[in-house]
Amino acid sequence: MSLRLFLCLLVLLSFSFVTEAQLSKDKWAKGLIGTWFGKGLVMGDSVVYSAKVESVLANEFICIHLRDTAQRPAYSADIYIGYDSVNSSYVCHWLDDSGAKNSTILGDGKKHGDKVDFQFDYPGSPMQTSIAVTEQGWVFQSIFVTARGVAQTFGEVYFVRQ
Repeated sequence: MSLRLFLCLLVLLSFSFVTEAQLSKDKWAKGLIGTWFGKGLVMGDSVVYSAKVESVLANEFICIHLRDTAQRPAYSADIYIGYDSVNSSYVCHWLDDSGAKNSTILGDGKKHGDKVDFQFDYPGSPMQTSIAVTEQGWVFQSIFVTARGVAQTFGEVYFVRQ
């Protein structure tokens, strides 16, 4: 094996260890792991969700399996959150039953204490989604900007451990 190839492999391996170590030791991410029950408002409507949050993909991501608890669920999503050690930020892949078109935008997140604020730059209506870990559980808050540039609350859901 050439020295150049060895050094490249060493650099790549060090990135993966830093990423895993960051997420697996992250108090915020660890605080989300578990089974949850959430109530709140989304687009002005009352919602009740169940959420299972687990570490996935060799501990490189956490996945929030979010489901509406109604007899005929109106919403479901799998939300993958990882840590980008190169940019010192979180990434969020929000995959839901609205289809692939809305899942093409990657969320970029910055941590502030026990909260991570994700920015999703959707064309025509950018959205900021915050996930904060609290003593009681965690809270999801989302604000979008209308075509006229007005910030509006999209949703706010409070989760407690089941």
